[in-house]
Amino acid sequence: CFIQIKEIEKGASCEVWKARDIYNNKLICKKVKKKYLRRANREINILKKLTGDLFPSFVYSYSDGNYTNIYMKDVLGIDIFNYVTTKGITNREKETIIKNMLICINELHKLGYVHLDIKLENFIIYRGFKIMLIDFGCSHLISEKEERLKIESGTIGYNSPEIYEGLYHKTSDFWNWGVCIWILYINDTPFDFIEPMEDIKNNFKFPDKKHEKELNGMDANQRELFKNIFKPFNERYGFNDIIKNDWIKSI
Repeated sequence: CFIQIKEIEKGASCEVWKARDIYNNKLICKKVKKKYLRRANREINILKKLTGDLFPSFVYSYSDGNYTNIYMKDVLGIDIFNYVTTKGITNREKETIIKNMLICINELHKLGYVHLDIKLENFIIYRGFKIMLIDFGCSHLISEKEERLKIESGTIGYNSPEIYEGLYHKTSDFWNWGVCIWILYINDTPFDFIEPMEDIKNNFKFPDKKHEKELNGMDANQRELFKNIFKPFNERYGFNDIIKNDWIKSI
């Protein structure tokens, strides 16, 4: 028996609630709308395969006709976006977040999945600055070549160019990760978060004049990283390239 206590988030496809079980264990319930059943089933199947502190612990799921209810253990954390905007953040904390986000992404890839909705809101900070990756409804099997999306994926502004063409690649997550880093350091977005058509029309040109201004204030190794992440998928840095970057090696 599960009791849903308090709604903490509401989106187009789902609601997220604080919940408890009959033993008073603290849980999170993700209520996915019936319309998004395929996405819910995809997430459940992936959650059942995930273990360790980097991912949510699956507890139970059931359908009540209107929603698929997915229960996970509550780590009593806060997503990175809200952490940064409400608590403030030091440069050392930024570096810790960047490194741990990369570790989460790589561990998911090792399990054979690409996330395809990497963003600050989909990482939870908890217990002594541990970081957990959440929300696997957009995830697909990893591929060495470009593949067609089976469901709509991602978030405008974070999405890599191939996503807007209905395609994905295993390096797609690293583009999104680069957007996360840019936001943490620049407090702005490298690409449009409201209307992507201009970026699409310009083939996501990077760097443009706006980017150059910000890049000039960065360390050379940071510039090198961004310039090789914001590229077409077949030229983009993968994990093994990223960890060779001297800035990433230093954190």
